[in-house]
Amino acid sequence: MRFIHTYSFPLIALVCLLPMLNGEEEVVAKVNSSDGETLTIQVGDYRTSFKKGPSWTMRSVYYRDVCINDSSGGYSLGTVLKERHGEDADPFLGSGHRPEEIQEFTVSIFREDQLIEKRAIEPGLSFSEGNRVVVNKTSNFISQYNGHLLTLESAVTISAEGIEQTVTEVGGDGDLSKIVFVYPFMHMLPNATDTYYAFLGDTFIESGGFLTDKSMTLKKNITGLLAFDPIHSLGIYLYHRETYSDTRLFIFNRERDHKLYFRYPHPAKEGQSLEYSVFLQAFPASEISLQPRKGFTEISLPSGNGEISIYREI
Repeated sequence: MRFIHTYSFPLIALVCLLPMLNGEEEVVAKVNSSDGETLTIQVGDYRTSFKKGPSWTMRSVYYRDVCINDSSGGYSLGTVLKERHGEDADPFLGSGHRPEEIQEFTVSIFREDQLIEKRAIEPGLSFSEGNRVVVNKTSNFISQYNGHLLTLESAVTISAEGIEQTVTEVGGDGDLSKIVFVYPFMHMLPNATDTYYAFLGDTFIESGGFLTDKSMTLKKNITGLLAFDPIHSLGIYLYHRETYSDTRLFIFNRERDHKLYFRYPHPAKEGQSLEYSVFLQAFPASEISLQPRKGFTEISLPSGNGEISIYREI
């Protein structure tokens, strides 16, 4: 399989992937929590879950029953804070590490912009209505060593178009100078993805293959990352709706998956508030090109304040 690179992209009208992938079928959101400890949500082709144990963090994401975010199922895909504390203990707070202090966790079902139901999680919770689900969490990152470092307001929106995560970080009254960094998002591309393409706005930045040597690669400010999965014939796309300054995306090359660390500036003083968001979607593609090719269809994807054009064969 051959990929053709180009270094500039024309701006064209945004092509919505939803009609191409789902036709005119009515989309119904399905929300379930049989035990009050796990929440499962499916809207259209997208499915994900949340578990109480790792601080009610989003887990693996599936598109048409193919895992597009995590290779083995069960990893945490939320916010992590690293601190200096001078002790022989886990330096990380948050997703999959030392737990957050959960203040509120709710799920809301919408039909377009109309709220149908908003509920706290409880055993037996079940809905099959609406076409968009928003999971909200408020939590505190409180360290036994450095105090209240961060308050987190997070929202995960699941729709037929994909999954969007939005995080607002607010500085706490602890010793914020001990914060090393904050990853508001982590994502894990499965091993089936063999190539990535990185963009900043409408500009192509670089492409490459994933490694297995535990190195960190990319390390750049980008607004769009497209990965290709030739085994399942899928394009997997992560993007920002805007451009954030002083940011970097790291690819952690591991044998079991391709882990993505989104590192952005974090609050440096009490009450300072910073907000970030990232959108995940997938689409069928037996081959992807960055230049027009015979038999390929052009689609336009958002990338920060711009758009990128790619070409796919189905």
